[in-house]
Amino acid sequence: HLEKGAQLLAEILRQGLKNRVFGPVRPVVSRIQTLYIRQLLLKVELSASPSHLRAFLRQAFTHFQAQAQAKGILLHVDVDPV
Repeated sequence: HLEKGAQLLAEILRQGLKNRVFGPVRPVVSRIQTLYIRQLLLKVELSASPSHLRAFLRQAFTHFQAQAQAKGILLHVDVDPV
C-alpha cells in the first residue's frame, strides 16, 4: 500500500517536474513507531518561481489525496532537507 502510494505520488510529480523527481526511496530510518517512511526528493533550479512551484505542488498533492492509493498516507514536506 505505501509503496504503491509513493510510486503514484512520484508519477504525479514527474508529470510537471520531469527528471527533477528522485525516489521514492526507503530512508535509513524507515519506520518510527507505527509510521512507515518513504522519501521523494525534488531538485528545482534556484531560478524557478516559488509561487508557481507551490501552486503545482498544492495541485499535485490534492490530486494524489483524491486517489484510493493515498488513503491512510500522510504527506510531510521538508523544504530544506539535510
